Amino acid sequence: MTEDIKTILAACVGEDLAEALIEHRKKTVKKPLTAYAAKLLVKEYEKTGRPQEAAEMQILHGWQGFRSDWFTNARAKLPHAGTDRPPPFGTYSVSPVARMSETREEYIRREKEREARSFR
Repeated sequence: MTEDIKTILAACVGEDLAEALIEHRKKTVKKPLTAYAAKLLVKEYEKTGRPQEAAEMQILHGWQGFRSDWFTNARAKLPHAGTDRPPPFGTYSVSPVARMSETREEYIRREKEREARSFR
């Protein structure tokens, strides 16, 4: 059964990420993935045009499921939205996906550090 689910996911996101998704759902979320749910996830991942990034976003945020509009909305908030180019060097020091999951305290500390650097 797990091999079927792994095969479904691996066709879209690769074997390593497929295993990580299965483990994420089983151990972190404690809601094992079914073959049908895996097919639905693959459809949503493919809608983004970047299935690997979408799957990583799901794991990073600890989400049980995934919708392509969540990915699209998160990417639209980035400074280089609308392009396939990477952001300019130095635009941000943390991955944008990781930044979305930072705590309030981490955000405040990071902003204070950024302000201190800009006054030099």
